[in-house]
Amino acid sequence: TVSIVSFSRPTSRWKMRAMRRIHVLLALLWMFFAIHGPRGMAMDGRQAAEAMEENPEELLQWALNHSDTEALKKMAEDARLGKEDAVRRIQDIRETMEYLSKQVPSDAEEMRQFVEILENETLDVQTKTDALEGLQFLLESIDNANDFPKLGGVEALHSMLQEDDVKVRSHAAHALGIAAANNPKFQLTMIDRRPTILRTLMEMTKMEDRALHKKGLYALSALVRNVDEVQELFYAQGGLEFLETLVDDTSKGDQIQIRALQLFSDLLAQSGKKEHISEAMHSSSVNMVCPSIELLSRADVAKIDDILRVVHSIIEKNDKRMVLDSGNRCNAGEVVGKAYEKVAADAGKLRSMEYDHELREGAEEESGVQFL
Repeated sequence: TVSIVSFSRPTSRWKMRAMRRIHVLLALLWMFFAIHGPRGMAMDGRQAAEAMEENPEELLQWALNHSDTEALKKMAEDARLGKEDAVRRIQDIRETMEYLSKQVPSDAEEMRQFVEILENETLDVQTKTDALEGLQFLLESIDNANDFPKLGGVEALHSMLQEDDVKVRSHAAHALGIAAANNPKFQLTMIDRRPTILRTLMEMTKMEDRALHKKGLYALSALVRNVDEVQELFYAQGGLEFLETLVDDTSKGDQIQIRALQLFSDLLAQSGKKEHISEAMHSSSVNMVCPSIELLSRADVAKIDDILRVVHSIIEKNDKRMVLDSGNRCNAGEVVGKAYEKVAADAGKLRSMEYDHELREGAEEESGVQFL
């Protein structure tokens, strides 16, 4: 939609502009006659400046008395016609804007239309995926995302997540993730109306299609992050065990494993004083170490830093000795050392990365490389 607020009061605004133009024209006339006019009309620059400072109204009256009246009348008439033309143009613009506003639907109207498409069981897959793509664009606005549930959007998206077609499910998960990202109000509304949504997204990662794994985990992460109530539901539905399994499953691919590891790291950082899950969180932390180290052993340079930061956060948030003992069972020091050698070979120098000093010492001992 296009705002036309700036055109709401044209009359007074244009009156002021017309008066300013007349004053400028009169000043220019005075300057012209002062330089080129007949005798008795000339005034030097110093006198003009003094007159302007002392009594600008008197100077204006002087200019009127010594000017061509007919020429001034013509200029005033031209100014009046210019004002009328400007007002007429503004009215035309206003009418055009009003017409266009009726032709272009609002965001809420578009979202309602897309929801109706998703609810129509007779429409084909392409029509529904097009509607979901439109929603992805609109739901980037937090205001739109929070209005979406009022239009039946929660129920529509949940229904699309259970469609047989992979493309529809993937697009629905993507739209859900966009709406939920950094939006606690939508996150809470979603689980309030559809408490099984987390389980639905977890199940998506078990499908054969990798696009579903990626989009399902994206939507799940967006829903779970930063909101205690959603995290409690996630834990109650086996969320930690789910992440452990995902990180340990090499068939999912490195990207999914790393994203699952990052989600666990975020949950660990946000767990704070939640004593009721501290034991489960510690157990999962220990179980995550070796899969993380194994992932590190085959990661490319771009992913090494991400993995090491997660390992560092696991060590920092738990009993270091126990975590490091777990890491020793999978040769963590050797793997970390090789990871740094890989970084050094790629960059031509060693990079400074964040990781536990004890793990670093083990890596240095295994690799014989002194890390920065």
